[in-house]
Amino acid sequence: MKSIFEQLDPDMLRRVKNLSLITHILRQTMPASIHLHFHVVKVSQQTLSVLTDSPVWATKLRQLAPQMIRSLHAERLANTYKARLNTVIPASLKHIQVLTRPVQISAQAPTRAEKTPEFQRHISKKTASLLTQTASFINDDKLSDVLKRLSRHIH
Repeated sequence: MKSIFEQLDPDMLRRVKNLSLITHILRQTMPASIHLHFHVVKVSQQTLSVLTDSPVWATKLRQLAPQMIRSLHAERLANTYKARLNTVIPASLKHIQVLTRPVQISAQAPTRAEKTPEFQRHISKKTASLLTQTASFINDDKLSDVLKRLSRHIH
């Protein structure tokens, strides 16, 4: 019986390896905090598409986009990956497209332990103060009441 890798399309395997290589290169040049939150998913003539797991990381990646492009162009000129990158990353690369796909969270009912007071979420005093201030400026009574209740969950 053939192994799984022998059954896969060789062209697809090559593309996956190339995307993994680009992801690896970018992770070497990006802050460590972001490493596990993005993957390169597509390369076209002028655009590199990056997938992230949260809108927060998407914002950070958009801020780092110019640095990412500079890093990839610098790697094209360096000796380390030159032979492979010249065929993988086009010299015309100018844009980073950031896509967000949140991690799937199971929709299970909370367990008994999560319902106990020791597992309740709390907020800082500063956040509570900001919520109270916001509630005082909101015309919608229901929303204002909800914000005031949230502000009472001080840690």
